[in-house]
Amino acid sequence: MFRVLIGCAIALGASLLGRPIQAGEAASPNIMRIDAEDLGPHLGCYGDPHAETPNIDSLAEKGVIYETAWSNNPICAPARTTLITGMYATSLGGQHMRSWVSAPPRLEPYARKLRNDGYYTVKSKTDYNVETPGKLWDSGGVPWDRLDEEEPFFISVHNGVTHESGSAHGMREGDFSEMTPPAFQPDIPEAREDWATYYRQIGKLDHWVGQQLQKLKEAGHADDTIVIFYGDHGPGLPRGKRFAYNYGLRVPLIVYIPPKYRDRLAPPDYKPGATSYRLVSFVDLGPTFLSLAGIEPPEIMQGRPFMGKFEAEPRDYLFGFRGRADERVEMTRTVRDQRFQLIRNYMPHRRHGQYVEYLHRNPTLDAWKRLYQQGKIGPPASFYWQKKPAVELYDLQNDPDQVRNLAYNPDYQEVRERLMERLREHQEEIRDTGFLPEAQIHNRPLPGESPYEFAQSTRYPLERIREMAEMGTRRNMEALPELTDGLTAADPAVRYW
Repeated sequence: MFRVLIGCAIALGASLLGRPIQAGEAASPNIMRIDAEDLGPHLGCYGDPHAETPNIDSLAEKGVIYETAWSNNPICAPARTTLITGMYATSLGGQHMRSWVSAPPRLEPYARKLRNDGYYTVKSKTDYNVETPGKLWDSGGVPWDRLDEEEPFFISVHNGVTHESGSAHGMREGDFSEMTPPAFQPDIPEAREDWATYYRQIGKLDHWVGQQLQKLKEAGHADDTIVIFYGDHGPGLPRGKRFAYNYGLRVPLIVYIPPKYRDRLAPPDYKPGATSYRLVSFVDLGPTFLSLAGIEPPEIMQGRPFMGKFEAEPRDYLFGFRGRADERVEMTRTVRDQRFQLIRNYMPHRRHGQYVEYLHRNPTLDAWKRLYQQGKIGPPASFYWQKKPAVELYDLQNDPDQVRNLAYNPDYQEVRERLMERLREHQEEIRDTGFLPEAQIHNRPLPGESPYEFAQSTRYPLERIREMAEMGTRRNMEALPELTDGLTAADPAVRYW
């Protein structure tokens, strides 16, 4: 009864403010989030000829497809950390795989804000790098029969059938004769089998998505629930997951808004069956969920809502990052606009082809490396086993597989410098903690202080540390005197680089 009275008060308030509540319209929409693992935009609705995804395609026909959506990080826990907080994991110190950090006291994850505003929140999986004290979710699975019309709900359903463990490590079967790997992979039977298995798993995912949408319909909420479908990062195949290329960061994102909510919650480019070219990423999802629920995102959140009551201005750039993944240390930052992606490798001496036990369960890696060592594989597939350049720049329009590095091409220096400068500005805006060795992220904050709070303080000389990190990638003798001087610097992170 209390929730009913609250709902009536909200409806009355909305009416007094000038927006009449229509008969049968909920004051706050229900929201259903469908989360698929290790999934790139390899779906029929994205134009992929190999994908058989009728259920997902049907959702896209009613909703809008986002052509350029990034997960910000190409591996699960750091990406989900960015999603749940609405903040870049790099600003929290949570960019390393399963490296737990404390959150700043004033950070309230979007799920808790929804709960505090009266939402019934349900999620089937959590996997974050940041501690979230207090309850975020009401249960571990969706009790479809308990969903009612008096209390708005936010439910998150999750499926891992496309996860690396099934698509790259699992039973390899299916017709792979028509599969052609991207140019950065070798065209060998093992790689083709990867793709055939991946598409087989996508078909299973699509069937499951259809079941979830049917359950929503049977529960009587198909007409009052906003549905968001996405992948948690790129596919779990070589140079996808764990790698900060567009291939590892780009995910499908489909949003369906029922007709009853479109006038007040849909963005201007929303049209059933349309494609939006707005740049969006995981850091924007949490604030967008709040905006759809009519809740203003807190100031500390760094994401921009791309629909709902508090829709923000579109982005001109997306930002990505890669830290330690499993047992391998790495430091990569990246930025893209509508056409170009720049990648800054702060550890170019660490080749892509480092041995990662979980990744190397995929038979493709052994075959690929063996053929490379035998001299039977050349560029561009050979790049995987060689040292990385300090800077990479790709024209995603003309080189979607990202095998032609333009960073050292005189004709593209203006693009390189523009993106590099924007990346530096972003690092300063969020106070990127990645320039600290992982141990220092944990031991330099004062007792009771989060890594975020430390990074925001004057005790973190970000500019000086980054200067030394960039200098260390020059690979020339001119930088040697300054690097030598850095060995005696007072700050241990300067000495590290």
